[in-house]
Amino acid sequence: NEQMQFKAYTMAKMMLKFKLLPPGRGLWACGTEQMYTRGSAALFNCGAVTTKHLVDSVTWCMDALMHGIGVGFDTAFDNSTKEIVKVPEGKPILFIIADTRESWVKSVKYLLESYQTGVPVVFDYSKIRKEGLPIKTFGGISCGYKPLKELHDRLNEYLTKFLQTAQSKEDCTRLVADIFNALGYCVVSGNVRRSA
Repeated sequence: NEQMQFKAYTMAKMMLKFKLLPPGRGLWACGTEQMYTRGSAALFNCGAVTTKHLVDSVTWCMDALMHGIGVGFDTAFDNSTKEIVKVPEGKPILFIIADTRESWVKSVKYLLESYQTGVPVVFDYSKIRKEGLPIKTFGGISCGYKPLKELHDRLNEYLTKFLQTAQSKEDCTRLVADIFNALGYCVVSGNVRRSA
């Protein structure tokens, strides 16, 4: 209608004079092929997640961080649903990690789920692009596989240690904080993404 046209015209004029601008992420990603192939997550500056269901919240957070979204989290996890129950042992399942954001997230999901099922998972990092090569979708330079492997090692350490504790509220809070901080550390290793 006429009123909306006037508002759109006024906004466009203000944008041209730099009196009003959308977030930089919107200017960077809006209208690109990214929006059509991978969704609009790259447009968001901030997000938040509850940790009541640890596996879901950790995988969502890693995906969001890898889109450049700053993520807040609570410490609602208390293991009353018995999400984390046993250190994985026995014959492992192999997961070959593809050179995609989705595959990195899936590797973290499988690692966490191994502490539910007790079936270990081992990772093949050979498909991840080598350190120093360009990242086409988000820009920047590849950090190689090392930050992801370090994340996997940290998660194994934190989860194993957690299972050896009394699993008090303090233990649960510490586990959540350690895991989410490790996610942030891994993601910022790519040099172009931020995490908060």
